Amino acid sequence: MVAVVRLHVNVLVLAVLLVGCGEQRGIRVTRAEHGDSWPFTVDAGTLRCDIDPANPRRKYVTLDTGNGIQYGLNGSARAFGFPDSASIHKPGMVGTNIEPFITRGLTLCK
Repeated sequence: MVAVVRLHVNVLVLAVLLVGCGEQRGIRVTRAEHGDSWPFTVDAGTLRCDIDPANPRRKYVTLDTGNGIQYGLNGSARAFGFPDSASIHKPGMVGTNIEPFITRGLTLCK
């Protein structure tokens, strides 16, 4: 029951984040731009950053792959409930440092 309530609250907060943002800004990143260091199985995505209205210090950095799923890149996004980006890491690259993507995504939350 607690998990269901938490899920509903997370969905509600996410809806507020998305509605409050209006047009979402993003940074397009691609396999072509990163070459062999590209850690994901998808060819491209859009980095996004949303600020939690209940706690403005909490920022959710995600990778929107265009398939209807935004993958959580940072701990706050994953704890909030975004799917872990590890599920789209290339084989052999799980655990790869994605900090450069997180840092770049955080620039959108300023």
